[in-house]
Amino acid sequence: AGLTLRETAVVIYGRHRIDRDWPGTALRDRMRRCRQRGHALCNGGYRDLLR
Repeated sequence: AGLTLRETAVVIYGRHRIDRDWPGTALRDRMRRCRQRGHALCNGGYRDLLR
């Protein structure tokens, strides 16, 4: 199974920043956008980068 959004954020930004900033929405929204973009790239979106 994969990591939760928060667990992924801890890997990228570190526990201190996540503990401090996660209750707000900005960092969570940023992580959601990054995850959506990653899924899009995995589902064929990478081809657009090659054009």
